Amino acid sequence: DSSMSTSTSMLVLVLIDESASLKGTDPDDVRVDAALSALDSLVVLATSGGEAAPEVQVALAAFSNEYREAQGRTPPDEATAPELRGSLERFGDLDQGIDTDFVNALSAAQTALADQVAATSTDGRSQPCRAVLMFTDGGYDIAVRETAEDQERLGLTKPYAPDIELTTTEQVEAAEAAGRAALCDEGGLADRLRGDEVTLLTVSYTHLTLPTI
Repeated sequence: DSSMSTSTSMLVLVLIDESASLKGTDPDDVRVDAALSALDSLVVLATSGGEAAPEVQVALAAFSNEYREAQGRTPPDEATAPELRGSLERFGDLDQGIDTDFVNALSAAQTALADQVAATSTDGRSQPCRAVLMFTDGGYDIAVRETAEDQERLGLTKPYAPDIELTTTEQVEAAEAAGRAALCDEGGLADRLRGDEVTLLTVSYTHLTLPTI
């Protein structure tokens, strides 16, 4: 990332899909192995350069229908690595979520990173380099809310399609189209992430529907 040339600090958000489709697309929990490998690399980055090493902070989050913080920002080093690894390993059992909603996930991730930057940049230091490492099976998907219980638990609409009730296949398809537009259209979420100088790296197990950022 070009921002690393002007910043000595780095915020990394590891964002992991926890949707039920992973039972079929990732039965061996390869996403967890990949995330653990990424963590190991971050520990090396943060600890092997002596005084020249960047200050690294890692946060963990999950998503399906909505974004869920799993662990707040933590410096990855030999002392914290066991806790971080344990938090990541628990994702092997997290595959019950409904929807694979990239728009909700990345909107919340953008907000979380902005909040972290605000919290760490109050002493006059340059803003940290920011990155999202997202592990997913790659299929943007919204489920039909077939029952009143589903509607109450999951919500009847999406923030980016507030006038579309998710009660039929046709309505869900319309909401998905609105979500893709919210993500990919000019001035949309992808452009806003670029504007914030957030690097998005994705690891997908099927077809990747996100734009390269």
